Amino acid sequence: MKRVSVILAVFNEKLEYLKRCVESTLNQSYENIGFIIIDDSTDRKVIDCLTDLKKKDDRIIYVHNDVRVGFVKSLNKGLALATGEFIARVDSDDIQREDRFERQVEFLERHKDIGIVGSLLEKIGENGEQVGIRYYPLIPELVKRKMMIKNTLAHGAVMMRKSVIDILGGYNEEFERAEDYEMWMRAIKKGIKITNLPESLMSYRISDTVKRDTLNWKNNLKVKLKNFGFDCFGCRIIGILIISLMLALPSFLRKLVYSAYNKLA
Repeated sequence: MKRVSVILAVFNEKLEYLKRCVESTLNQSYENIGFIIIDDSTDRKVIDCLTDLKKKDDRIIYVHNDVRVGFVKSLNKGLALATGEFIARVDSDDIQREDRFERQVEFLERHKDIGIVGSLLEKIGENGEQVGIRYYPLIPELVKRKMMIKNTLAHGAVMMRKSVIDILGGYNEEFERAEDYEMWMRAIKKGIKITNLPESLMSYRISDTVKRDTLNWKNNLKVKLKNFGFDCFGCRIIGILIISLMLALPSFLRKLVYSAYNKLA
C-alpha cells in the first residue's frame, strides 16, 4: 500500500499543462505514492494521453467516467479509492515542487496535532513565467480566524490525514465550486487543526479566464452561513459582508474585481 494517495480530477484539460502536472507529481523526491486520476473528459486526446501515462507508471490508478459526473463527485470517487495514510490534492494546470510531498509528510509526522497542511504558492503566468507569491497564514489559530473571512488554504496544495477524511466523510456535493472551502470550515468546526508551510511547494497558474462564477460566490456565502458561530464573530461578519457585496455587484464588475485580486493577492 502506498503511503500517500494523490488525487487529480480531470476534464478536457490543455494537454501541455496536464502533462506537466502529471510529470511533476510522479517525479517527486518522495516516491511512495499512488496517483489516482479521475477523468471526466470527452476529449479523445486527453483520454489517450492519460491511458498512455498509466501504462508507463504502475503507481497511476486511472478511472475514466463513462458519464460525466462533475468535479466534486470525481474528487469523492478519488477519495473512495484512496488507501494511503495521507491524501494529497493536485490540480491539472499546476506544477508541484520536487520535494512537496516529502516536506508535507515530514511536517505531518512531526506535528501529530495537525490534520491538514497546505503551503504558500508561486504564481506563474500562462507560459510558466513567475508572477509572484501568494501568502497564507502559518499558525492554526490565524488560519481559523482568517478562514471566516476567506479561504486561506489552497486546494491544490493540500495534504490531509486519511483519518481526517474518515471523520469528515469527503466533500459535500451540494457545495459545487466551493467544495474545498466547505470542507475546511467543517473541519474547523470539528476541531481539526489546519496550517500552511512557510514556503512555495507548488506553482499555481494564473489564468486570464476568471474561474469564479455566481455559483461559487453563492455557495461561498452558503458555507459561511451554514457554519456560523459566535467564535471569531467579527471575522465571520466581515466575511459575510464581503461576499454579500460581491454578489450585489453586476457580473462584469465582479469578474473584474476578482481577476485583479487573483493576480495581485
